[in-house]
Amino acid sequence: MEEIGAIQEADDENKPIDPAESALVTQWTERVCKARTHWNKKFDAMRKMQRFIHGKQWMGETGNDDNRYVVNLALSHINQRVAAIYAKNPRVVGKAKTRMWFSKWDGSTEQWQAAQQAVQQFGPNAPPEVMALVEDIRNGMVRKSQVERIAKTAEKLVQYFFDEPTPRMKTQLKQFVRRVDTCGIGYLKLGYQRVYEDNPTVVRSIADCSRQIAELERMLHERAEGEIPEQSAEMAELRATLETLQAQQQQLVREGPTFTFLKSWQIIVPEECTNVPMFEGCDWIAEEWMLTPEQIERYYKVDIEKQFTQYGRGGKAVGEKDGKACLFIIYDLVRHVCYHMVDGHPRILKQGAPDIETEQFHPIFPLAFNAIEDDEDPWPPSEVELIRHQCMEINRARDEFVQQRVSNRPAYISPKGALTSDDKMALATHENGELVEMDGIPPGTDIRTVVMPKPTMPVDPNIYSDDQFFADIQRQRQTQEANFGGTSGNTATESTIAEAGRVSGIQSNIDELDEWLTTVVRATGQLLLMEMRPETVKTLVGEGAMWPELSREEIAAEVWLDIKAGSTGRPNKALTIANMERLMPFALQTGEISPKWLAGKIVREMDDTVDEDEAMLSGAMPIIAMARLMQPSTGNPMTDPNQQGGEGAANAPGGPEADAQGQGQTGIGAVGQGLDVSARPPGMM
Repeated sequence: MEEIGAIQEADDENKPIDPAESALVTQWTERVCKARTHWNKKFDAMRKMQRFIHGKQWMGETGNDDNRYVVNLALSHINQRVAAIYAKNPRVVGKAKTRMWFSKWDGSTEQWQAAQQAVQQFGPNAPPEVMALVEDIRNGMVRKSQVERIAKTAEKLVQYFFDEPTPRMKTQLKQFVRRVDTCGIGYLKLGYQRVYEDNPTVVRSIADCSRQIAELERMLHERAEGEIPEQSAEMAELRATLETLQAQQQQLVREGPTFTFLKSWQIIVPEECTNVPMFEGCDWIAEEWMLTPEQIERYYKVDIEKQFTQYGRGGKAVGEKDGKACLFIIYDLVRHVCYHMVDGHPRILKQGAPDIETEQFHPIFPLAFNAIEDDEDPWPPSEVELIRHQCMEINRARDEFVQQRVSNRPAYISPKGALTSDDKMALATHENGELVEMDGIPPGTDIRTVVMPKPTMPVDPNIYSDDQFFADIQRQRQTQEANFGGTSGNTATESTIAEAGRVSGIQSNIDELDEWLTTVVRATGQLLLMEMRPETVKTLVGEGAMWPELSREEIAAEVWLDIKAGSTGRPNKALTIANMERLMPFALQTGEISPKWLAGKIVREMDDTVDEDEAMLSGAMPIIAMARLMQPSTGNPMTDPNQQGGEGAANAPGGPEADAQGQGQTGIGAVGQGLDVSARPPGMM
């Protein structure tokens, strides 16, 4: 435990403050705070949309105890969109970039067969150009196989970290899509947790003891400085933390990528920005984190003491005694420098390259579904904002209808003083059929001249009709009444047309989410290639993993990752199965389609959670070929197609695979070129 509890002292903690450094901190914090003030109305609107979708839809409403009527169509609309846009777990596919793997072979079967026949005929004495072609094919296959193996390893590794978080990535992504629909934009920050490293800006780190270790180091540092008395509660916490770690010596310290879904107002862009989702016109972007001084000391090993601007609840700068510090992580997109600094603190906590390296320099990935071009207002509108006015009018119409219905409740009126208190109570509480006697009415008096029913105003339903507002929601967001759980008088044809329009309209959002996921997964794969060691990869994926040590340029050029089709939006299974039914007869007749690819396609469409590698038997023969081999031979060419030569049973030339099977050990592999002639030509696999 001595190594775990080692205290890391900051070299510059006791050095005098550099005036130039302090001026740089002031310049950047003032710039970021000015931009935050400029966009505060937009950030407040985002918080307002969150309250609106929660049901707080009346002016000045702060709690759920308001008795005014609310029809929360906004929540129904968002839930329906989330279910349509993101429906399934993300599946990762590793692919090698399309490249020219062969310098001499043109990829044709004819050239392959010619080279094969020449080697079979002449053996090692084949013409040099033939041997060069064979060598080129062999080397190209090796290169392609290696890159595909790296991509497969990256696929399984990224999928491991997608399946590993708690809560699951699917839950976080669905919440992320809900946030984008509510606030108009959302952000994911890609990070990397290294061994014994804790980052307070990562909301959910990998589950291990790294955070406990960092907290232990902070408390030991404060104890060494004399800030923790022996009889204090913090000393008891220190002992408990130390005992817990000593009891968990078998707990692994882990590393891997982290995915932090930021609040929509945590990213601050300059006032000159013209398109926030694309960061157009931005010379810098900044993250905002409200942290305690203890959290900052735990990560940066710097005690900021009281030298920072105090921020209270809601992120407002106040003079509170125990307020939080505002940490800015600023990415200078012009000079490619990343600064970590606290508002009001004179020192830079950290500067240099970002914690992780990406092609775009910063690790922030924004997503917006309603991105528009507006230089004056670069923030995309949210789904809630687009239907807010209609929802408020529906609430108002329903609430006023309820008020009139309450006002028209049955009641009695009488001249003042005509009835005693007991008479009033008897009229208000009498039982059915009860004889009510009144003391205040003299005998012989017509009761109708003293007590009469209260006049009411008939309720006109047309005044409180919300059909026009509901129709505006449907037209604007391409929905129909059935999507909100109700039924309409439309015909089946009209409903089908409306649903087709809704699906086509939402397909654009599905494509945007797929493209965003592809970008995130590709960056994650490149990050893992740069940061993770081969032995760690083999521990997580398996001994068959291939994980090279490449430069950043080689990583970007060799391997890329993509999302499988239908991994986000709900796929149209009926259409997919219909297409497969059309493809199957052709696929079974031709020899140009890989049986392995076809089998994997079928398995994925039946259940996308099944690993097709586990479902398929390597080297299995197609069913038609097996049936052909099992046919009894009569030896008569007139009745047995197998005795009719090359144009018999298959009614087509055998091709390279059939030729190789007939050649046995006399093919290219027999001359020591390392090429398996029993397989299809490269590129046909």
